[in-house]
Amino acid sequence: MKYQSILVCAAAVSLTVGCMETTDETVVTVDRLEQEGHEVTWLEEAQEEDVPEGQGCPTGWADTSQVAIKCGIPTVLVVKTFGGVECATCQEPKCGGPWTSIATPILCAPGYDLKLNNAGTCQRCVKGDAQCARGGCSGQVCYDTSESPPITTCEYLPEYACYDSANCGPFGPGGACAWEDTPALTACIDAASEPPKLP
Repeated sequence: MKYQSILVCAAAVSLTVGCMETTDETVVTVDRLEQEGHEVTWLEEAQEEDVPEGQGCPTGWADTSQVAIKCGIPTVLVVKTFGGVECATCQEPKCGGPWTSIATPILCAPGYDLKLNNAGTCQRCVKGDAQCARGGCSGQVCYDTSESPPITTCEYLPEYACYDSANCGPFGPGGACAWEDTPALTACIDAASEPPKLP
């Protein structure tokens, strides 16, 4: 796509007026973001150099040196670099594990409550009365105290030490009790499960 430069003037909070050079692609992207309900503010930093053809932000992305974007929920701000230019856009959040984006309506079963993450972008069903605790001979099991305590063998494996600093709670499917799936826990279990290296 060939970029055409046009002049955009924006009033800042200080009520002074600043002008900058931008591309028609950026203007189209800003219009789209605003129509989707996101807040976009033109920055006053002057752009003295034209963006070389074939470089810069792709369709749907805006140059962060030209605009500041505040995404409306449930989307989140995603920033990437393309051809040396930092670009941003609003995208539906990626929710891992038992979490689902709040853009997708979910209905919780009776006895389960809808819970949002701290950012308010992901949701999951959590058992309303679930009380989770550590159990098992080596504290390696996360279980619901409304059920019978788990019975395990009393062999000890090195990876069981990883659960000492892990979170036991309603992290399983549908809010069931389970260990929170974090990168730190996964890395710890992987490292502890590796066979010892021979000299």
